[in-house]
Amino acid sequence: MKFTESKPARGLRRGQVGMRTRRGDLGPSEETGYYNVINPNKVGAYVIYEVEDGQIPKSYTPQNDTEFIRCANQLGGSAETVSDALTFIAGSEQLTVGSLINTTGSTDVNPFMVYDALGTNPSDQNKWYNTKAPDNISNLNVGDTPQHCLNEFVCVESQTNAIYCAPYTGTRIFELNTEGTVEEVVSATSGPQRGTFNVTAGHRYAANKPIHLYKNGAQHAVIPGSLNGTNWGFYFSRNEPITVYLYAYDDCKVTVFSNAVSNANTFTKVTVPSGSVTTFQFPDDTFDNTRINLWGTKPFLCSVEANGADRSIASIAGPFSFRRDSGGYASTIAGVSPSNTETNVVYDSSLDSWAFDIADGQGSDSEQSVPNTQINKNYCFGNVIDNYTIVNPNSAQSVTAEYYSGGAWVTFAEHSLGAGSNTEPTTANTGSSGDLVSGANVWRWRGEHPFYLVINDSAADEEALYGWNDGDVEAFFL
Repeated sequence: MKFTESKPARGLRRGQVGMRTRRGDLGPSEETGYYNVINPNKVGAYVIYEVEDGQIPKSYTPQNDTEFIRCANQLGGSAETVSDALTFIAGSEQLTVGSLINTTGSTDVNPFMVYDALGTNPSDQNKWYNTKAPDNISNLNVGDTPQHCLNEFVCVESQTNAIYCAPYTGTRIFELNTEGTVEEVVSATSGPQRGTFNVTAGHRYAANKPIHLYKNGAQHAVIPGSLNGTNWGFYFSRNEPITVYLYAYDDCKVTVFSNAVSNANTFTKVTVPSGSVTTFQFPDDTFDNTRINLWGTKPFLCSVEANGADRSIASIAGPFSFRRDSGGYASTIAGVSPSNTETNVVYDSSLDSWAFDIADGQGSDSEQSVPNTQINKNYCFGNVIDNYTIVNPNSAQSVTAEYYSGGAWVTFAEHSLGAGSNTEPTTANTGSSGDLVSGANVWRWRGEHPFYLVINDSAADEEALYGWNDGDVEAFFL
């Protein structure tokens, strides 16, 4: 945070308060003006920030509503209620306030992109805003892993009737177009629901509460922005040509390798301009059943589409990458087999790795692995499903699978999973099936610890899901 009289690059501004919210170098303070400040770390507590020209920002830490009101008044307010204190601070040029807020409750926390699109020095909005920019992968989330469903979704190929799942009352969904304009595309929901709207390539979508967004039969078309990574992989074995979709929040160069990573095995090099979708193709079967690795100079997003089938988000590499079963291919980021390829996890003694499968017997499409650094406690999905598999690399836990019907959540199954680990996860699954519950199209899974979840949808298309954790976000009242 710093004192500023202009909107800082890659940050937000309210009055004279500058907040750096996106990735990048922040030091030294003597040159950039930025200083570390105390982050909100407890629901119900606050941090009030005060900036002054030439001074290090100050942080005040009232631990409850009463202390917050008193602190605001000591800084010049005349508040009698929390609302009074928030309004006073939002109208101040040199003060701002943050808090850890649970987005699954009644408090409305607007997405980061909504405030970012307001301009260089927005007037006080008197609203809470999530401060987590999607490209800030080092500080995305209060917990251990990114809360993908509380971040942005990026559309890389336009689709009609993309499906959203909104499990919480009061959910609003916003669209940010390539001109920087934000539009509310789903108004506040009256209860858990699913629905559809059209999505456009290059546009980004975010909500005030956790959502899932995808296109049935075109799982490559929408990618969580929080999946930003520098190493991705996949393979293909049929249905050429293969189209690869890339998106980056910063200008990026991506090198694509086949088999072992080396200059001799470079397939192509792709420049990905900031904020735009870039594609390239494998035109024929020359590289069938070949490990494809993509290395970026900056984090980027990646998905892959075969001709008429095998559409999915690609596999982002990580320390321990979980999968449904032992089919398909596994690779390190060096393009060789990992030192350990177990049934439900692949990992290497020294390098990040990934796995990818096609037509694994549970369905007829492609599916990606998800590393331990990207899995979550909670998931939702807005369509009928044929089956699912849970992979648990953590302590013993119960995972509840539910669907919404008749105005209430109905338990489908309670899965008691024994203690697992990154190298020996435990599993639960429903086996192959038709629709698990006829007509049930709003689903959620709730666990005690992060787990990997892969499903088959109504088109028998496999898909690993991305979720959220406790739903807590660092928010600022601006």
